[in-house]
Amino acid sequence: MPVINWNLPKMVSKAYAPLFTSNKRYIVYKGSRGSGKSESAARKAILDIVTKPYVNWLILRRYANTNRQSTFTLLQKVATQLGVSGLFQFNSSLPEITYKPTGQKILFRGADKPLSITSISVETGNLCRLWVEESYQLESEEAFDVVDESMRGVIDDPNGFY
Repeated sequence: MPVINWNLPKMVSKAYAPLFTSNKRYIVYKGSRGSGKSESAARKAILDIVTKPYVNWLILRRYANTNRQSTFTLLQKVATQLGVSGLFQFNSSLPEITYKPTGQKILFRGADKPLSITSISVETGNLCRLWVEESYQLESEEAFDVVDESMRGVIDDPNGFY
């Protein structure tokens, strides 16, 4: 496992620190454009994949095609900033990001077809993290609930959580 120089106070606003320390099922952030919400979530996703072998992420936006130029690109940028981009395979055509050492995934989907998300599975670990980007754009709470219910299964790590 690579060593990441992880200095939380320098990397994220204090307001977003609970994202890195909490094991609650839901954490919601709101803030103005440029406040660091998305970049903090991207750092959390990269850190989780590198340090927790059971973790796979699902990144959700209202429409799937909006991920490629937003969250996918941001994750590439953050992996480069952290010095670990060489450990990832970035497939922009899907889009999908694979952590090469273990096969863990960061998957991207749209809430426009929530039922298509219920059958997603991963080869390594659990699909146990969800980042809903621009959640105010989701048309219904039902769409979120369908995706949330897909986050299930036994996590083998005694410190693991959804």
